[in-house]
Amino acid sequence: MTTGMFADRTDAGRRLAEALRAKKIERPVVVAILRGGVPVGVEIARGLSCPLKLIVLRKLFIPMNPEAGFGAMAPDGSVSVDEEFVTHLGMGHGDVAEVIRQVREELKHRHQIYESVSVDDVRARDAILVDDGIAAGYSMTAAARFVRTLQPRSTRIAVPCAPTDSILRVGQLVDDLLCLRHSSLFPFAVASFYQHWHDLTDDEVRVHLARLGGA
Repeated sequence: MTTGMFADRTDAGRRLAEALRAKKIERPVVVAILRGGVPVGVEIARGLSCPLKLIVLRKLFIPMNPEAGFGAMAPDGSVSVDEEFVTHLGMGHGDVAEVIRQVREELKHRHQIYESVSVDDVRARDAILVDDGIAAGYSMTAAARFVRTLQPRSTRIAVPCAPTDSILRVGQLVDDLLCLRHSSLFPFAVASFYQHWHDLTDDEVRVHLARLGGA
């Protein structure tokens, strides 16, 4: 696996936009996953001259390692949990319930912040789900399942990088999946594909959205 493949999320988004233009998608709408997917999504929306929407979801974090997760919560509050992984972690029902409670409260807050650009009507459009990369795939799986309930004409995924096994698994949920760089090596880290990487703040997200006249 080559490190530093993309300069930053903006660079990754521009490369994805170029690849997506070649597909000649008729009625695209970009649906970016908060927060890391926003800079990528902004560049794709600019490149395709199409709307940008945000999907507000959150992975269910592992208490002893908050950067990792065991599932995800969709915008409607529905949760998907990797029960086998939870058992492996030794987490009880009470532990899982507490994480879900905390994540639900955080999602309420994020919905209030991003209400004006949250995904709503993508019916009969070609929805392109975007993030800065896929790791285990919990967030993208939740996003794909939720967006499909909105009845788009097609559901696609476009990401800069992902592990091969996640591509195969998540790809079954959508009509098309575009990934510029993938790896079968373990462990897999999205950050290793970027020269410049940090967790985005809400203020930074607003700066990126402002480039499209967003919130």
